[in-house]
Amino acid sequence: MQHQWIIVADAAHARIFATVPPATRLRELHDLSHPESQRYARQLRTGGKGEVMDSAGSGQHQADPQTSQSEKHAERFAKEICEFLQQKRDAGAFDSLVLVAEPKVLGRLRDNLDQRTAQLVADSIDKNWAKHDASQIEKLLANRQ
Repeated sequence: MQHQWIIVADAAHARIFATVPPATRLRELHDLSHPESQRYARQLRTGGKGEVMDSAGSGQHQADPQTSQSEKHAERFAKEICEFLQQKRDAGAFDSLVLVAEPKVLGRLRDNLDQRTAQLVADSIDKNWAKHDASQIEKLLANRQ
């Protein structure tokens, strides 16, 4: 019997559902969250980005000015999700995956999946369904087929 997991995620929250054929009902198995990603960037305590001396020695500038702390936390959370999936794959918990997330989060998940887990991805959906309940997600998945 083939077990498919559907991962529905945003930058701070992921729910993992399972389907076991022939049933089409989703059953929520896991709920993962990353509270740091939910905070506003100004609320995050980061200790600053640090200053770096220019190579000519004429001044200083902020290191890594382009990456916000919320993005860093979202990246960490994507890594946590992928590590969790790898552990569960090793345990034989699923045979295939469907990833559902907004494009930026979906990209982070794809980038952080190990090769063996990535091979089990049957479909990727670049939509933010994180706030939907299981019955809404079932309907949205059914409409895609």
